Amino acid sequence: MNDSNYLNILVGQTIKSVYKGVDTIIPLRGSKTGETKTIHPNYVQLHSHSYTLNIYNDYQILPHSTLEELVGSTIISAEESKEEAVLLMDNGKHIKVSLKDEAYYGPEAMSLHGPDSLCVVRN
Repeated sequence: MNDSNYLNILVGQTIKSVYKGVDTIIPLRGSKTGETKTIHPNYVQLHSHSYTLNIYNDYQILPHSTLEELVGSTIISAEESKEEAVLLMDNGKHIKVSLKDEAYYGPEAMSLHGPDSLCVVRN
């Protein structure tokens, strides 16, 4: 699979469920501020029948919607440029994931998981 079009595998997939993830970060050697742990909401998951897309970067759902409003919609287009990835849904909504340097909270922007141990990581 060519890295530049890995999101195209999602075209035709219907979003069955969504999930907002929260990480708990515990410093190994303590922190400079004295905190013992940090709770950080930092990713969302879009689940279809066959695939899970984890989004770790900043994202927007347009026109203004909640993540939950994507459930039941089918992905009809997937595009990626240097600055953003866009998934267009059959109901006119789309999710835009920023790929700009300032949008990263960790080493990855997204990861896609699917059948036959498929795992594609977008750094």
